[in-house]
Amino acid sequence: MCLPRSCPILSALEKWGVMELGQLDGMLFHKGLEARERLDLFFKPMQRQDYDGAAYKAMARLEKGGYVREYRYTNLKKVYTLSSLGHGELRERDKNKFAVYRDEVVETLVKHELLVSGIGLVMSELLGLRVSTEFERQVLSRGHGGDFPLPDLWITDAQ
Repeated sequence: MCLPRSCPILSALEKWGVMELGQLDGMLFHKGLEARERLDLFFKPMQRQDYDGAAYKAMARLEKGGYVREYRYTNLKKVYTLSSLGHGELRERDKNKFAVYRDEVVETLVKHELLVSGIGLVMSELLGLRVSTEFERQVLSRGHGGDFPLPDLWITDAQ
């Protein structure tokens, strides 16, 4: 069984689908940093010292336990997605938001998906806006009116 402190990581992967280490680090492990420093974490290239931090250790533990999946692509950052075991853990703790989850990423879309996650994190974590992802809107809109194009991100705050 996964530790309760890992649930925020699993929940983040359920919502954003695909994330890299810096995004998880800025979202969950360095909330006390200034906005500019957190912004850098959401988009920065990985450095050697990143592999000594709490985010990397937590992700290595979750990957070893089978709760997350790691993907490596040529000339791209290492990325993480939720696994069926990780989603099951959220479900068991009644913390899952969706009945389904995204467990893979097509190599041609990785850069795009990481950019969408980074921008979504800036809007939600730094600007305090409620943001829905395309996946989230697709899952929540099923049965509410057919197929229609959805934007990558949707700000759900009332103006």
